[in-house]
Amino acid sequence: MNNTFPKFSSILAPYLSCFLSENMENKGYSKHLADILKNFDNYLIASGHEKFYFTQDDYERWVKHEECNDIHTFGDKQHVLVKFFEYMCRLGQECFIPRPIRVRRSRNEFVPYIYSHDEIQMLFEASDNMRLKRRSHRSILFTMPILLRTLYSTGMRLGEALRLKNKDVRLNEGIFDLNITKNGHQRVCAMNNSLKTCIIQYLEYRNRIPIKGIDADDSPFFVTTIGTSPGKSDVYAIFRRILANSGIPFTGSWKGPNIHSLRHTACVHALIRMVQNGMDMYCNLPVLSAYLGHIHCYDTERYIHLAQEVFPDIITKDLAYTNGLDDIIIKTLKSNEEK
Repeated sequence: MNNTFPKFSSILAPYLSCFLSENMENKGYSKHLADILKNFDNYLIASGHEKFYFTQDDYERWVKHEECNDIHTFGDKQHVLVKFFEYMCRLGQECFIPRPIRVRRSRNEFVPYIYSHDEIQMLFEASDNMRLKRRSHRSILFTMPILLRTLYSTGMRLGEALRLKNKDVRLNEGIFDLNITKNGHQRVCAMNNSLKTCIIQYLEYRNRIPIKGIDADDSPFFVTTIGTSPGKSDVYAIFRRILANSGIPFTGSWKGPNIHSLRHTACVHALIRMVQNGMDMYCNLPVLSAYLGHIHCYDTERYIHLAQEVFPDIITKDLAYTNGLDDIIIKTLKSNEEK
């Protein structure tokens, strides 16, 4: 576990640091708590928050910013913020205390949206055809086509993709190095030939932006037109427009579909390809789990059920490939016993 104390930089940084320190003294270090507070600190900076308190209007804007998270992730973040705002109030800085949402901790309760192959193609085409309606000094439109293709092709989380540096994208080897991930585990993602071709094209045009060091090793891989890393809120806003242009209805903040649904879809489609290639889904589940950065295999296992819902005959096909495997195992065990 990485016990490095995060560096807060927003206007509420002193309060965030003291709140985390107090929790560490009472309950020990919690990376989960530290990550949520750091995420909130980044939001305060990105949103330009300059007050030593947090109003109801501020809170509602934060809720809108978090609408692409699933309800369980949002519930975790809100729980931490409620405690933090109560801590601020005890110090004399009055803050709005939201009513905590009640979230049942059932792993089978949340059903992510899975895009069909046709819908994936529609998203790609809509992102390719988007045009600026007015001048913008920090547009991300030209980045969205390659960003969406990367998320779908690799199953990366959005935050992991936006934190990529140029040195993390190794075209010769055809891999991405993910050094800063949700669970704190470094991992490698592979790029297929189609994605590699798109990346080469993206870099050709990106490097023409007249900004010094845009192709430097430590510069962000995905950039705005001024060379900075895109903000999550900007990506969410553009993606909602892409959804609308694709004709895919948006059904609600936590119902989706949203950009994180690309990761869920990548998992399900990967399982389907396994079966189509004659591979056993359950035997290869640990490999897919490690590739996606899941801590436990059961986080990946639920995608088998989703795959079955989207493609009802997938389990039947999987059984056809593995039919007779039990007999082979039994015969092998008996043979070993006789020896």
